[in-house]
Parts: sequence; C-alpha cells; structure tokens
Amino acid sequence: MPANPNNDIDFVFFQLNTEDPCGPRTVIRCSGASCMNAQGSTGLSATSTDVSEPPGCPGGSDAYVQQVNMTAGTSYAVLIMNASANAGFTLNWGGTGTFVGPEAHINSPALTVCEGTPITFDGSASNNYTFLEWNFADGPGDPADADGPGPHVVDYPGPGTYTAILNAVDVNGCISVEAVTVTVNENITPEFDDIGPFCVDDPAPGLPATSIDGISGIWSPALISTAVSGTTNYTFTPNAGSGDCVVNAVIPVTVSEPTVPVFDLNTEICNGSPAPDVPTTSVNNVTGTWSAAVSNIVSGSYTFTPDAGTCASTIEVDIVVNPLPVVTVSNNGPLCANDTLRLEANSIPGAVYKWEGPGNFSSNAEDPVRPMIGHSQAGTYTLQVTDENGCVGVGSTDVLVNGPIAAFTASNTEINQLNTEVTFYNNSENAISYSWIFGDEATSTATDPVHVFPENPGNHTVILTAMDENGCTDQAMLVIVVKEEQIIYVPNAFTPDGDEFNNEFKPVLAEGFDLYSYTLLIYNRWGEVIFESMNTDAGWDGTYHGYAVQEGTYTWTIRVKNRMEDNYNIYNGHVSVLR
Repeated sequence: MPANPNNDIDFVFFQLNTEDPCGPRTVIRCSGASCMNAQGSTGLSATSTDVSEPPGCPGGSDAYVQQVNMTAGTSYAVLIMNASANAGFTLNWGGTGTFVGPEAHINSPALTVCEGTPITFDGSASNNYTFLEWNFADGPGDPADADGPGPHVVDYPGPGTYTAILNAVDVNGCISVEAVTVTVNENITPEFDDIGPFCVDDPAPGLPATSIDGISGIWSPALISTAVSGTTNYTFTPNAGSGDCVVNAVIPVTVSEPTVPVFDLNTEICNGSPAPDVPTTSVNNVTGTWSAAVSNIVSGSYTFTPDAGTCASTIEVDIVVNPLPVVTVSNNGPLCANDTLRLEANSIPGAVYKWEGPGNFSSNAEDPVRPMIGHSQAGTYTLQVTDENGCVGVGSTDVLVNGPIAAFTASNTEINQLNTEVTFYNNSENAISYSWIFGDEATSTATDPVHVFPENPGNHTVILTAMDENGCTDQAMLVIVVKEEQIIYVPNAFTPDGDEFNNEFKPVLAEGFDLYSYTLLIYNRWGEVIFESMNTDAGWDGTYHGYAVQEGTYTWTIRVKNRMEDNYNIYNGHVSVLR
C-alpha cells in the first residue's frame, strides 16, 4: 500500500517457472486500475476473482486481483509501478507461503545521537544470506562501507540526517535491502561573555552560574586566580537535566605580567636647553600621564602612571640637568702691530675649546697665540667651551691694537721715462712720524713727499712706515712702474728711382721694442700684401715680384712686441711711392 492513501500503486506479478530469477517469466497477475479503497491499498486478494484490472476504474474493479497459489520450486517476482506515488510504499506478504530469499535486518541501540557520538550498527539478525554489505556513504560516515554482520561503529561528520543501508545477498544473487535513517543533532554549548584578560594580582570576578542562554552548571576550577601569569581553561559542566546534546563549555582566561613602559628619553640635559619631550604613549604602546612638566633648570624625578584598565607598571624617570661650564677668558693686550697675541682661558677638565675672532681666526687650543700683523686683527675674540656632559659655556675678550694704520696713494703708479716724478699722498691714521723708502735707495721723512725716480725702466717698491706716540709702527707699500718709452719713426714717402737718396722704405724703432718680434706688411689699394719683412734692417725697395710698383699711396702695418711686457703693439699708416 502507498504511504500516501491518495497515491495510485500499480504492479505486475510474474511466474519465473524455474528457480533461476533471470529465466523465462510469465505475467500471471496485473493491476493497472486507479480504483482506490479507503486505505488506498492494492494487491492480491482471496476474495477477488479477476486476474487483471485494466487502467482506469471500469465497472467491477476493486483495486485487487485474485491471489496466487504458489508452486514449490517455482520462482516469482513482483514489479511495483508506483506511477503517481511520491511518498513511498510498503509491501506485506500474507498466506502460508515461505519466502526463501535473503532478509536484511538492521539493529542499533540508538539512531538519534548528539554531534560527535558514534552509532553502532548490527546486522546479525539478517537471514538466508551469503554475505552482507553495508553502505554508510550517505553521511558520509566513517567508515564509508563495511562487510559482515558487525557490529560496526560509524562516526558522522556533523549535525544532519543520514541513511545507512544493508544489502543481504544469497547464493542465487537475490538481494534484500534494509535502510535506516540516522539523525545527528547539533551539540548545544552554553554561551558566556569573554572573561578578562587580567593583570597579575588584579581582583577577579566570580564565574557565572548560568549561561547567557539560560543553562545552569558548575565550574572547574571554581574560582578565577590572578596570582600567576598565563592562560587557564575554566570548564563549565551543565547540570543534569539541562537537555539533550548540551555539552561542556571551556572559557580561556588570560593573566598577564604588567608591561613596563619604555620611553626613548634624553635623561641628561644642559641647564637652559629645551626640556625633553615626555610623550603620553610609550615606545611599547602604553598610554598614561606624567606627574609634572619636565624642568630644564633643575634635576627631578617624574612618575608615569598608566591609564586605568591598562596592564602596565608605574615607573619613575630621573632627568638630570647639568650646569653650564663657567668660562673666563683674557688677553695680553693692548698690543702693537707685529706683537704676539696671547689668549687665555680657565682650564676645564675634559672640555673642548673653540676660539673665533677677527680675520677668520679660529683655534681649538685652550690658550692659543696669534702673531699680530695689523690693526685688522683687533676686536672681540669669543671662546665656546663644551664640557664632558656636552654642555656649552661662552666667554669673550676684546683685543686692542695700538698705533696703525699706515696708508698712502700715488699720483701715478705707472710712469714713463720722459716723466718720472710722482707725488705721494699720506692717508695714515694715529701716526706722528713717517719713514719713506722709494725702492731706488732714496728715502724721506716728509708727510706727503714728491719723488723723481730714475729714468731707467723698472719696478720700484715704495714702503711707508708710520709710528704712533706709543712707538707702535705699521707699514704700507705700493709698486711704481717706470715703463720704457716706445719710439718709432716711419717715413711717409720715398723715391725708389735708383739715385743715392731715399730709395728704400724702412721704419726706425728707437726705444722699448723687442726687435726680434717684428713684422712689416705693405698692402696695395686692393688689400693685397705686396711686401713682408720680419727683419728691422730690411726695408721695401718699391718692387713687387721684381717689378717696380706704380707711383701712389700704399698702406703699411707694423706689429712689434713690447720689450718690458708680454704684449704686441700694432701700428698702421700710409706711404707714398714717388719716382
């Protein structure tokens, strides 16, 4: 009969004629009618007289066909045609016949279990089989299959509904199948809010006797301890009767050693320098507050207190404020030019000295000396002292240079041989007497002397020595150059007519020239060079390529080196050829 009484079940009953289930078969009963009784059942009936019922529900149909009197030694088969069933069917056998095929029977102490509980399957109640085959793969169970009656223990992976199948097979290959439904229910773990973490020796709360989802039980250990650091698992065991599949809950509670805040601070500073920054978050991420602002004048101890709820220690930091070194400096002035300056400072063990003064003066000596070459070295000398703590002190001293200052100019610093007189203008300061040396063995004590230098070309170094009322002297110097006079004579015409007079054009270089660095060029009216000579003794005879040139005006260029200087003079002019 169908599991749903409203479903139609059709069947065919075969006689196989032999014991071979695969041998010839003959249809001896067939029910295709859609008639239904109150139970929706169908099958073979002792009261029915028809051996078949056609499809539909024609008159006389009652959903049953006549029962079969089976013959010993004959095989029979039934084919169920569940044309409209969607909920399955059951098959019941009646009468006095004996079913000689295999029968599969599954026994299990429990087919509904909690997650993680294995199920035991036993097939020892099966009959008339040659061997038994189990299939647990619908779980998939572990193992997925097995042979023999068992018992077999199977684990299922998680909550759900699964099917276990047993096939009983006899010597003729006949198979009987039995299947059971396995239900694995999800475990219920009591839920709790997180507990902790705690710092060592923090006060700890009590453990709750009831979970968030209303499950009561007891804890092991019963109390939270914060005496030592580490993580401890506290197990909650539900009370008996809390419900199926309610399991223990495990809550880890962590107790930590307090973190020691670490700061990257400059704990030693110099008086008056910027106080070190004390951040409210440590290098290892502990936040908190400091007891006071850091002073840059006096040493002190400062306390850092971590924020409430932070597992960290309170620490103290000592900041030392070192005094600045006291610097005392002096000098041996007042001085005269050419005296030696001696700078002195108080001695500070392990210190580094750095002096600076006028004229780019610098020194790292404690007591440096400096030759004084003039008034420009007078002024303020400063000393910077860095002690062993890196603190810096500063001192200074003023250096006075008496006398000074010699200075003069000349009416002309370059003169020629024709006029060698020079007037000197004295610009000295703070002087009462003067001494002049003109570099030509001549001297003078005049304030603004006039001097005539020798006519010979050359350089003369003039030195003025000025003296003040303290006997301090200073010198100034100037070079006077007597240049050689350059005299050149160039005729403006000549008569190359073969007589005794004026047959050659030849310039005359009298003074101041290097006659070995000389060139004479003659050009015609078209700019063509018609004569060239590098010998001052060779002049132009008025010919070009051996032929006399025509009368007229020709251009000449003379290039000659200055004897006293490394440069050339160039002269240009015209000459007339007359015949």
